[in-house]
Order: sequence, then structure tokens, then C-alpha cells
Amino acid sequence: MTGLYGGTVLMAGALAIGMYSEGDPLWCQAIPLILLLIAFYGWPRSIHCDENEIWQRSKLGIKKRIAYNAVIAIAGAEGKATVTGAGGTIELTPEHADAEQFSELVAKRSGKPIY
Repeated sequence: MTGLYGGTVLMAGALAIGMYSEGDPLWCQAIPLILLLIAFYGWPRSIHCDENEIWQRSKLGIKKRIAYNAVIAIAGAEGKATVTGAGGTIELTPEHADAEQFSELVAKRSGKPIY
């Protein structure tokens, strides 16, 4: 996935430079920005497991935190894992690595079972 999104970003940059140097209309030069927005929207956000909490930044850069003692439920199935707690929900998607290990780590640190 990193290669796919990284390639999209590089291609968008090359397109923008090429369109600018060819003197294409401004609205055509803006088309590569759509590719950059798709890459930004689709890029999986990193999930961090600290000593006391799980946290992830939203697409706007706001941290969503769930303390291990505030975990309500852990669900895992088919390469996905979802942790629900007082601070909201954090979902590990198939684009992230090793959902099973993530679920086990959260279950061990929080003392909650995996459903």
C-alpha cells in the first residue's frame, strides 16, 4: 500500500510539473491535486501503543486516545481489529500490519477479552 500511495504522489508531482511547463490551463494543472487528495485520504494512519494508551491521529491531525483501563471492547476478524473505549473507536484495517498481534497486545494490557 505504501508503494501504491507513494507512486500516486510521485506521479501527481510529475504531472503537475509537466502540465505547468507545457503551459496548460490552470484548471488542468489542478487535476493532479485530486490524486494527492486521494492518496492523503486513503493512507492508513499509524496506530501507536504506548505504555498507558492507544492513540491515532485523525486525518486532520487530532489525536484520538484510548487508555487501556478505559477499553470497553476489542473485536477482531479477517485482518481487522477494532478497539472501542471512552475516547472513541480506533480501527486497525487490512492496510495495517498484523491485526491479530495488535488485538492480543491490547487484550493483554487492558485485561479485556477479544470478541
